Amino acid sequence: MKTGTLKLSGELFCLNDIVSAKNAFSDFALIRVQENGGYYILTFSECRYSIDETIKEFDNYVISLSAQYMKL
Repeated sequence: MKTGTLKLSGELFCLNDIVSAKNAFSDFALIRVQENGGYYILTFSECRYSIDETIKEFDNYVISLSAQYMKL
């Protein structure tokens, strides 16, 4: 089974946003989240579309969720 990974900084992203994005993408991929040394490591498998495209779209989605709460 082919898998892909995405590494997100815990300083930039909160777990709640990552879990919300994971739930939103549940029809498109199986996503496992692990915390490791201040980072969230996401493993993608069983993707409906290409793994690379799914990871890019997920990344964009979680960025948009996080940006809603950032103050510039």
